[in-house]
Amino acid sequence: MPGRPPKTGPQTPAASKMSTSQAKVSSAAASQNTEAMAENVEVLGAIHAMPSDFSKKLDDVLEGISGLKGELQHQANRITEAEERIGKTEDDLNSMHSAIKKLQDKCATLEMKVEDQENRGRRNNLRLIGLPEKAEGQDVCAFLEQ
Repeated sequence: MPGRPPKTGPQTPAASKMSTSQAKVSSAAASQNTEAMAENVEVLGAIHAMPSDFSKKLDDVLEGISGLKGELQHQANRITEAEERIGKTEDDLNSMHSAIKKLQDKCATLEMKVEDQENRGRRNNLRLIGLPEKAEGQDVCAFLEQ
């Protein structure tokens, strides 16, 4: 029955050894149990510290990512600006090529006109052979009429 105290009586040496070894086993188990509990407490402490460690590391990673996003946005802006400048430069270059072509055509036309005018001017020139230089004096027309 549960309410009764255990029987105590004379113990034999074997029973005494057995109770001593049980006590040793019991104390060893208690000691192991205490060590296991201490290890469990350490593990629990480490587990509880993990979120703060992860939080710090995650904050560092997020800060780095934020910096990279900013740098990426800056580079994207620079690329967009460069593309706009390149597009404008290409447009200017195309208009300059067409202007150069027009000027080259006009220059060729003007060269042909100048050559034609020079040739026409030479056709109406008279060449007087045997007449000394500056013999006509001031009035060339009067000299030729004589």
